Amino acid sequence: MESDKPSYVYCYGSNHPSQIAKRLNLPLLEVLERCRACTLKGYRRAFMGVSKNWGSTSPATVVQDKESEVKAFAFLMTPEQITMMDKFEHVPTNYQRKTVRLVDKEGNTFDGQLYQKNWSEFFEFPC
Repeated sequence: MESDKPSYVYCYGSNHPSQIAKRLNLPLLEVLERCRACTLKGYRRAFMGVSKNWGSTSPATVVQDKESEVKAFAFLMTPEQITMMDKFEHVPTNYQRKTVRLVDKEGNTFDGQLYQKNWSEFFEFPC
């Protein structure tokens, strides 16, 4: 999974452009310019576990569901930035990073990295 080339990271939860800019110490405009609207097919957004960092709320994840899709965006990151994000996502303790197939607005497919929460007993789908 490790590469020496930039890779898209699919962001579907709290990793919105402002948070990414803050975490990676980048100007927000640069983050926005490197974002690509896309869809993750065959998955559904869910919430799992309890986060000490988010006031005991449940962090977002995605779970496989062949009938569903999640619309969000992917951000093009360098390998060094992905390593930094791994620390924020507490890989491998809280999340795993895996490669998924994404579809942009024009129907083009491309590979991206996805942070998926490790299984927890507390699990909910959004209303």
